[in-house]
Amino acid sequence: MDWSRAKTILIISFACLNALLAYQLYVTWTDRNEDNVVSTRTVEELNQLLAAHQIHLEDTLPMDLQKMAYVQVRVERDDTSWHSLSPAVDATSDRSRQKVEAELKKQIPSLSGYEFAILEGSRGEWRYYQLVDQYPVYAAPLAIKHVDQQLTAFRQIKVQVLSKEQPNVVISAHAAFKTAVEEGFVPHGATVKQVRLGYIGQLAEGDKQFLVPVWRFLVDGREPTFVNAVTGSIETEHLQ
Repeated sequence: MDWSRAKTILIISFACLNALLAYQLYVTWTDRNEDNVVSTRTVEELNQLLAAHQIHLEDTLPMDLQKMAYVQVRVERDDTSWHSLSPAVDATSDRSRQKVEAELKKQIPSLSGYEFAILEGSRGEWRYYQLVDQYPVYAAPLAIKHVDQQLTAFRQIKVQVLSKEQPNVVISAHAAFKTAVEEGFVPHGATVKQVRLGYIGQLAEGDKQFLVPVWRFLVDGREPTFVNAVTGSIETEHLQ
């Protein structure tokens, strides 16, 4: 037996085995989500998809995976008509929103539990969403009329949290975005202004309901798209 040749073959075999193990380790590392980090492959696939569809993203997608839970709530308030603000609140451009909100809270004490939707509303309306665990509840808005630089009236939906299920890691914004594009909810050439985790649900006053964790995509000129952050499917049944 040619021991020199056998030794060379053995060395080459071990080198190939080490290379294979290193490659498998690299693939496992880049694909893993169990450490609450979006995989490199997922990011690359989304970037390629957005480029192919000429979709412009104005927001930054989080790389850390979040934990959320289904939340059981009851509707405390569901306004069907506007309630006047008396006196009206001055909202001229030279006043900061913080000063305006300080005055609003005198007439709307629950405003502190809502978040201002800076990209929504219109010249005739300011819009807020109630927060649960710092996430907006898109089924519980608070709208304030904005007329001639005055805030004159409001109406709101407010929920009370009854219980929460065990939190679980939700899908990444990247994976949800990919689904929304592939299923045609973010069309070719669209501009996506905001991507945000939150809750939606079908709310009826007096009934116990569950809020569903979702990724919401705010697309310029279109209605928001919601992707279930647990199942990864497009949400339509739980919309308010």
